[in-house]
Amino acid sequence: MTIELPPIVYIPVSMALDSSAQPSAEYRITNDHRKVLLVYSALDRLVDGMGEYQPWVACSAKSLEQLWDTDKFDMTLLDVTVPSEHRVQAGS
Repeated sequence: MTIELPPIVYIPVSMALDSSAQPSAEYRITNDHRKVLLVYSALDRLVDGMGEYQPWVACSAKSLEQLWDTDKFDMTLLDVTVPSEHRVQAGS
């Protein structure tokens, strides 16, 4: 099944300790060891699904292909709710 993405999507990122470095896409690993990129169709859905402290970037849906080319992942999930114990907390 192919998912139709909006032109702009929001993806969670990990912030580098060095503030001059670029943020990098944050992946999740499934129980069967697949690398997953979470993608959100709107900013409010990212905040609802990952919490208000989650760093993020907006990018074109087309740029996800470029991300896959440079950092292969197994699947993309859209608008997923992450359990609170797996979310970024304040001050993290």
